Amino acid sequence: MRFHLSAARRVTLGVHAAVFMAAVGLNEIVPLLPRIGHRYGLSAAAIALLLAAPGIAMLALCVPIGALSDRFGARRLTLAGGVMLCVAAFGQALPTFGALIASRLLLGAAFGILFTSGLVWLARATDAAGSVRLGATVTSASVGTVLGPALGGVLGQSAGIAAPFLLTGAVAALVATLLFCTPRRLAPAARAIAPAVPLRAAVARAAREPTVLAATAALLISGVVASATQLLAPAELHRAGASAGTIGLIFSGASILYIIVSALVVWRGPRAVNVRVSALAALGAALSLAPGALRVGAVPVVLTLLIATFPRATIGTIAYPLATTRAARVGVGSGIAIGFLNAVWAGGIVISPLVAGALSQGFGPQGGYIGILAATTAGAVALLAYTRRLGSPAKRADVAEPAPRALALASSETTA
Repeated sequence: MRFHLSAARRVTLGVHAAVFMAAVGLNEIVPLLPRIGHRYGLSAAAIALLLAAPGIAMLALCVPIGALSDRFGARRLTLAGGVMLCVAAFGQALPTFGALIASRLLLGAAFGILFTSGLVWLARATDAAGSVRLGATVTSASVGTVLGPALGGVLGQSAGIAAPFLLTGAVAALVATLLFCTPRRLAPAARAIAPAVPLRAAVARAAREPTVLAATAALLISGVVASATQLLAPAELHRAGASAGTIGLIFSGASILYIIVSALVVWRGPRAVNVRVSALAALGAALSLAPGALRVGAVPVVLTLLIATFPRATIGTIAYPLATTRAARVGVGSGIAIGFLNAVWAGGIVISPLVAGALSQGFGPQGGYIGILAATTAGAVALLAYTRRLGSPAKRADVAEPAPRALALASSETTA
């Protein structure tokens, strides 16, 4: 029994470290975008492609990764994700635009694996499927989101653009080693094979479950808002005279608030895991773009970053418990549920910077904020109306609470 508990803790440590480093690798480029654009003579659309590239890989891979995790186990895939993260981080340091794009695609694949298979592995190792404890990985990723821009801005400004990527690659290698040292099995019992549900049928089943659909829509809106601000805010701050280090520290300051809110949601427990809360947070995330849409300048940009932190942290922390609980009730594995969420979220982070970049190039930065604000607000209002039709308050309370049957179904899936 002691070995089992120790092994579960080691899996927890390894997965949390991996998603932390993946978030660092994904976000450390943000304050360096103006300098990278100047180095290679990039247009706003090309810079947007750098931000969108990881999402393209995630969009293509998350659902198949989730299905493979359900069918064959999540440990091997998570280990592969750790190695890919290391290679992608070092690749971003290569001094060519082609290598940078290729590394960003590989980074997206690594992030998709770690945030899909890694979460599935963690859920099975600690019986966290359907629990708000699964959302704690978002808190760890948020810490990486804090360190990423600060590391990229400060180190990139003082030691060169390649320096933060080289450091991240070295630390990612240590994390990959930590993952390899986790035990292959957490218990001597023979592993149970997940039900052989065809991939297309499993995805369709998850998409028809109202709570999974609501959680996914909220996560999509949150991702669109985040990606749009990652593209538009650094450019506006750079025009206002902020250095790469200052831009990184501003993003990190906003991310500190994200961590605090995410930790409070985890502390709140199952009462916070509610579709109504998720829908209201989605509306708040959309409306947080209002300062940038109303006025161009450094102060509105900073206000947008700070205001968006609160609803985005709430959505990110409760989306995975919501989806895994309800998916288990309709016989869908946690891998499919998490993969479905991540794929839709990835679609948002692919489309959002491309659209915001095109609008910004054609109508100025304010046009980018206005366009994304209009689209996300319409989506959030529709989501609120949808959640009101899900049922009575008693039924919504049942949705919020992880049922014992759901946990039993989740724990009977493939052991990592």
